[in-house]
Amino acid sequence: MKFTVEMEPVPKARSRLARNKACSTCPYGKVHSYTPDNTSNAEAFIRASLPRHHQFYPKGTALWLEVTFYLTRPRSCPKKRKLPCVRFDLDNAIKLVMDSLRGEGGCFTDDGQVTTLISRKRYSDSPRIEIEIMEDSE
Repeated sequence: MKFTVEMEPVPKARSRLARNKACSTCPYGKVHSYTPDNTSNAEAFIRASLPRHHQFYPKGTALWLEVTFYLTRPRSCPKKRKLPCVRFDLDNAIKLVMDSLRGEGGCFTDDGQVTTLISRKRYSDSPRIEIEIMEDSE
């Protein structure tokens, strides 16, 4: 299955910690973790971009995943630089895509099902993410 997500690629941000106000039982307040809005919005957008009747791969199915991130070239970037070797780390962008495709409504149940992973970052005039997923065979 191959599909395109029309969005500017973003990396997965680390979860943040916040402290509630202090009360009589917790003088320093309770600490809780949350996912930043830009990460959760990007995950929801990728999941919404899945084809309507996409294939679901059950647990135990080995998967081959290829992801290409097309980024907008910054104005400050020289034209001679062909590949984006700056900005975000490729592994954080892959985490965002894999977390978006995992679970209910996604394509697979566990990230561990991916046995082959091919990923690229490129410059383009039209920012997008191209994703291809299929069963892996040796």
